[in-house]
Parts: sequence; C-alpha cells; structure tokens
Amino acid sequence: MQELSTADFMAKLVALCKRRGIIFQSSDIYGGINGFWDYGPNGVPLRRAVEQAWWKYMVEDRDNVEGLDSTIICHPEVWRAS
Repeated sequence: MQELSTADFMAKLVALCKRRGIIFQSSDIYGGINGFWDYGPNGVPLRRAVEQAWWKYMVEDRDNVEGLDSTIICHPEVWRAS
C-alpha cells in the first residue's frame, strides 16, 4: 500500500468528515476560511463527548485544579504581560 503524504491524508480525512456530517470548513460555500471549522449534526455530539471526557479527566478528577471559563478577547496589556 502506498504511503500518503500528510497533506493527502488530511485531505482524505476532511473529505470523509464532510461526507459523514462531522465537520465543515467555516463559510465553505463562500470559499472557506482557513483554520475555522463548523461542526455538523454528527460532529456536535462527538465534540461534546470529547470535551466532557477531557473536563472530567483534567479538572473534576484532580484535587488541585479548578475550572475557569473566561473570554478569549482580552485587553492588549494582558498579552504583553504574559
């Protein structure tokens, strides 16, 4: 069997995910936006299951970690300070 390049593998994986209704490139009908993806009807429950498993393992099952949900957009000083 022929070895696929990384780009070919990703193209095949994305095509499979589109056919199965898992993910779609954001604004795909307008040419898409690189790096942004929308979850389809089969992708939403998959994403939620992964997120819940991660949250349980990384936050709930650890005594020294607390959950935090904050904004992504911050004042520019925050980024300079970090």
